[in-house]
Amino acid sequence: MVIEVKNLVKRYDRIIALDYFNLMVKEGQIHGILGPAGSGKTTLLDCILGLKKYDKGSILLWGKKMDRDSYELKKDIGVVLEEEAVFEELTLYENISYFCSLYVGDKQKVKEFTKETIEFLGLEDFIKLYPKKLSPGLLRRLSFACGIVHKPKLLILDEPIEGADPHSRKKIMDSIQELKNRGTTILYISQNMDEIEQLSTEITMLDRGRAIAQGTKEELKNMISLGEKISVEVYSLSEEQMKEISQLPNVSGTEYDNRTLIMKAKKGRNNLMTLLDYLQERKIPFGRIITEMPTLDDVYLEITGKELG
Repeated sequence: MVIEVKNLVKRYDRIIALDYFNLMVKEGQIHGILGPAGSGKTTLLDCILGLKKYDKGSILLWGKKMDRDSYELKKDIGVVLEEEAVFEELTLYENISYFCSLYVGDKQKVKEFTKETIEFLGLEDFIKLYPKKLSPGLLRRLSFACGIVHKPKLLILDEPIEGADPHSRKKIMDSIQELKNRGTTILYISQNMDEIEQLSTEITMLDRGRAIAQGTKEELKNMISLGEKISVEVYSLSEEQMKEISQLPNVSGTEYDNRTLIMKAKKGRNNLMTLLDYLQERKIPFGRIITEMPTLDDVYLEITGKELG
């Protein structure tokens, strides 16, 4: 096990930031930590990195206790934060090389690792530019490069692609997947469910410092009653018709707005056919139909009563 967090409690006066939180991250997986702002994600990150003391519990990395002075453990960790952490007076190449030198003593290896990382992230055309000359997307790639250049065994990412353009987002996400394929263990912290769902092997949902659900995305979606969401373009529906639709088998909720009927259905077969049969029997004209399976936002909403976004 790479990360073992057991019964972690962290308080700020009367506020409980982490409430007997548990986390297990296996070697070679991408483990997503998903939760809205204020749910305890940053506090968890600071505790894992030994930057903050906690009140109760334990944190082990590779079976060893982690604290502020655990330098032997920290040399095998890479960190990429939401805020840029590069030097404005250094070029892109110099920044990456400098961060590598903090962990790697051999100057030749520093050169090799720096070159490999620049090529890995497609930054060859920008090596002489200073950070202030880089676009937001290139800045995100530079920060990511500085966090991975020393080839860490564990990579901790906190909103690593926030503010990046689509090209840089894809480049970084592809790079994360490639690092995972090479054996790097990754802890991915975000409030963006699409990123977490696309990348993560396992996911922990965090709310008010508590792990409210853990598992693969399939396991999480199976925890809730919602089976699918069906949207149908319907020109007009009466209140009586909406009431009848809400009473169809497996229906858990209905909405009608801007000529679009949204029907939420519990798990079961033929939910769409049941709705279409109802519309056709009553000669209610309808247009485009969209069916959507549950999202992680639906899981979070059903468990907590709150939306992630």
